[in-house]
Amino acid sequence: MTEPIDPSQQFHKDTFRSVAECQLLYWKDLGRCLGIKSPVIDNIEEENKNNKYEQCYQMLEEWVKRQGRSARLDILLSKLSTMPEYSDAFEKVVEKITSKVVQKMANKVV
Repeated sequence: MTEPIDPSQQFHKDTFRSVAECQLLYWKDLGRCLGIKSPVIDNIEEENKNNKYEQCYQMLEEWVKRQGRSARLDILLSKLSTMPEYSDAFEKVVEKITSKVVQKMANKVV
């Protein structure tokens, strides 16, 4: 069994999926907020045409690749929370991640 996602720990692949599912419309803005340069974002978009989910997922992969062990859930959530125009997306991400943590904890108890 895998351990629940700890916000202070390194990024977890399940979290990638949760964020990508919720950030489909705003992935470029989130990428810029995470410090990814526009040419890299444009390249990700070009390589994954017509697939917003994969574009967002690959942007997160790029962020983790660049940040290494510094890429943590608490940092991502902090960046999302500074984007007030995307508060609905932020709430969806938090809800999705929280429900996955609760589900994993419940599975561990069973």
